[in-house]
Amino acid sequence: MIPTVRDMEAVHHGIAVAAPGDDDHTHGFLALGHHSPRRVLAAFLALDKSTYGELPAAARLGPLLPEIRHAWGVFTAGTEEDNHVWTYRPLAEHIPGAVPVTVLDLV
Repeated sequence: MIPTVRDMEAVHHGIAVAAPGDDDHTHGFLALGHHSPRRVLAAFLALDKSTYGELPAAARLGPLLPEIRHAWGVFTAGTEEDNHVWTYRPLAEHIPGAVPVTVLDLV
């Protein structure tokens, strides 16, 4: 599957973003496409604030600016059994079907 804006949680600062993880804990942030670290960090912070109403992760995001990286991955569409939640698997750039993403892992 090649994700679209509709597959992501939100669009902030013109960037489609999501915070993969379970219901009450994010494992990081993911944005479609390759973006500058500062711009994507602003989008991640906005998602965090809109999702939780406060900035639980934001207090620790600023120092992680150097940890934001460009990557490539494959998305798999979810099924009825998993509530249609997609999954993301990092891959090497040269793999057919790989999608450019910008990520910040928190685990």
